[in-house]
Amino acid sequence: MIDDKIKYILSGFFIIISITFLGNFLMTYWKPGPYSLLATLNTNKELGGYPNNVPVNSTFTLYAYIENHENKIGFYEVNVYILNASIDVNSTFYLHKKPYLKIYSIINNNGNSTIPFNVTFEKSGQYKIALLLFLYNGTDFQYTNLYNQLYVNATVG
Repeated sequence: MIDDKIKYILSGFFIIISITFLGNFLMTYWKPGPYSLLATLNTNKELGGYPNNVPVNSTFTLYAYIENHENKIGFYEVNVYILNASIDVNSTFYLHKKPYLKIYSIINNNGNSTIPFNVTFEKSGQYKIALLLFLYNGTDFQYTNLYNQLYVNATVG
């Protein structure tokens, strides 16, 4: 009976030591792959609560939020598009459309940048504001396949 208790105690001790070593190994050697992050923030620099309906010819401010986890300094370009709400944002549409605005930022590794930009709709209609993130690779800006889109109705009066 005492031998069984010793076996259980030693087994439990072995399990705890194994979990400790595995956790230490993972914390030391496992690192997530390089990545970037793009978000669109509202006028209060928060996620959500975006303007749904805006008067034509009025200007409102949004923010492009970028995080760099590429394990090196990143030179970013955000292309802002004002599109008809029915246009599909995919990996090639930007090749055929001129951006409404281009935003540039240099961000240290594990750093971030919040950049304001203004939007004005000149005609009434249903629109999509699309932000696409590009990263400079040494020769040109390469699309990261990261984008955000926001639907807005521009109304008269």
